[in-house]
Amino acid sequence: MCQAEFDKVVEEKPVVFPKDRWDLDAGAKAAVSKLAVVGRACSAFKIEIQAYTDNQGKRLNNTRLSANRADAVKEYLVELGLSPSLLTAVGFGPDHPVASNRTTKGRARNRRIAFRVTRVESE
Repeated sequence: MCQAEFDKVVEEKPVVFPKDRWDLDAGAKAAVSKLAVVGRACSAFKIEIQAYTDNQGKRLNNTRLSANRADAVKEYLVELGLSPSLLTAVGFGPDHPVASNRTTKGRARNRRIAFRVTRVESE
């Protein structure tokens, strides 16, 4: 259920970034705020924040950029009340594009955040 809820919110209001940026603008903050509501309802789950870039520029720079994007989302989710122990941030750089990198529109879609939700293992 929680994975489906995250996917639904991301589809309706994706967290996107301008080229070469990782700061959250007003639109990205609004999207993350909606995700925080879902995250609070899913407190029995771990949430992996996955960030991606387009394929423009050097791979190492894109990997760092995506890690910074994931960290920015994680930090804002923590500010909004989610437990940092349940959140992880991972940058995948240009790997796993969802659109063609041959067009401006496609590259913009690839500069995105996704979420992977897993159940917390009880000890």
